[in-house]
Amino acid sequence: MKNSSLIKTFIQLCSIPSPSGKEKEIADFVLTRVKDKVDEVFVDKVGNIYLKILGKNRKFLLYCAHLDTVEPAGEQKIFVEKDFIKGEGKYVLGGDNKIAVAVILDFIENFDRKKAFNNLEVIFSVKEETEGGLRHFPKEKIQAKHALVADLSLPIGKVMTSGSYVGGYAINVSFSGGHVRLLEENITHPLNFLINFVKKIPFGKINKDTIVNISKVKMGESFNSIPSLLYFSGEIRSYNKKTYENFFKKIKTLTPILDKKFNTQSQLELYPYCLGYKLKDKDLSTIKKVFQKLKIKFEPIRSYSVGDFSILNEWGIKTINIANGNINAHTVYEKVPVSSLFLLRKIFEEYYFSF
Repeated sequence: MKNSSLIKTFIQLCSIPSPSGKEKEIADFVLTRVKDKVDEVFVDKVGNIYLKILGKNRKFLLYCAHLDTVEPAGEQKIFVEKDFIKGEGKYVLGGDNKIAVAVILDFIENFDRKKAFNNLEVIFSVKEETEGGLRHFPKEKIQAKHALVADLSLPIGKVMTSGSYVGGYAINVSFSGGHVRLLEENITHPLNFLINFVKKIPFGKINKDTIVNISKVKMGESFNSIPSLLYFSGEIRSYNKKTYENFFKKIKTLTPILDKKFNTQSQLELYPYCLGYKLKDKDLSTIKKVFQKLKIKFEPIRSYSVGDFSILNEWGIKTINIANGNINAHTVYEKVPVSSLFLLRKIFEEYYFSF
């Protein structure tokens, strides 16, 4: 099988469990492979790896991929079966995003330095799945104004050209609570607060540009008691900046109104995560050229997905997130077509020389 070294590298990466926040082993593996192949190595305080290869041109290009995976993560046999790379089904394979890590590693290891034209920066990030670990990276160190990421688990050809504004909220509410018999006295029940909240702040698909989620609801201490505490949290994702901003304004206004109505005390926390973005045609010219050369159909999409590409775009780095061909991401049934691995490798190489 051609380029069997790429398959081997991908299997080695997937054989190293790297749940978010526990990336040291895989980071050591990556550093061992590339430290003698690049001009600069830098590791920040949280473990993000930065690499630089100097070229003859003044242009800087950034490649970025994350080292961590979702749970469940653990040691399992990785194998090739009928053109698919997969695991035993005990844990996630880690194709999100190790398919991109493998491709970039292989590109660096087999790169002919005599052909180094553009300056290449590479970031292998940590905690992407949980905390957005890239936010801790000293962004002033990045010289590139354009970046390529392959963190979209869809068939190759799809390209994310716009992303949503994303933010979360969490509300802790205190009640009097007490024995269940107090219900006959019409004591305030925490569900009244939540019910009235969702009447004013609906969830689900709000319109063609916005989705709202309630992700966690916690209350209750015992079977025969009225809960004295309520916690619930959720998020909004919207392509419309005004809708996004008004959502949080409404929550800030609503919580004190409900406190007064139900004689409760609530604490509201807001978590703005990332800003929305929309790439222009000129930002997509290189990837279109590459796809045309490789005879890949260019399919622009917008997505509610968030990740390192969201942070980089927020920092003013025009970042294109392309599909990587990964199937069943974030599940134990995850698998990667060998053909997608090879094709993605060609895309990254062609992108460097076409940029």
